Amino acid sequence: MLAHEIGHYKKRHVVKLLGFSIAGVFAAFAAIAWLARQEWFYRAFGFEHQEGFGVANVVLAMLLFGLMAGTISFWLSPFFHVWSRRFEYQADAFARATMGEAQSLIQALRKLNEKNLSNLMPHPLYSGFYYSHPTLLERERALRIPG
Repeated sequence: MLAHEIGHYKKRHVVKLLGFSIAGVFAAFAAIAWLARQEWFYRAFGFEHQEGFGVANVVLAMLLFGLMAGTISFWLSPFFHVWSRRFEYQADAFARATMGEAQSLIQALRKLNEKNLSNLMPHPLYSGFYYSHPTLLERERALRIPG
């Protein structure tokens, strides 16, 4: 497992995910700043829009955006999860190459799944939408492929 985590470091996954998160925060603040100027946004929630770009508008826009953010991120999360699963496969491959074998990582992954009571065979659409990591069987299949 340590070789897998070192794989994340060597492949710069943490830096990439952090950069993506920072870009997401800037995009969210840009969206809030734009929405704070839109009269229709306030009317949609039953509020009055006050002229100008005052603190009250920005605070209310942030609160309303926060209420909507879960709905928006729900539909965007599968795209993030595809990226995250790709990183997991890369870290697994790094661990296999570093260790010269895959069996020790497979055993560690089996123990983790057992301790976490993970579902071994979730529906592919469900795991594709909700899982940020490949299932145990998918990871084992990928680790057994010579490469």
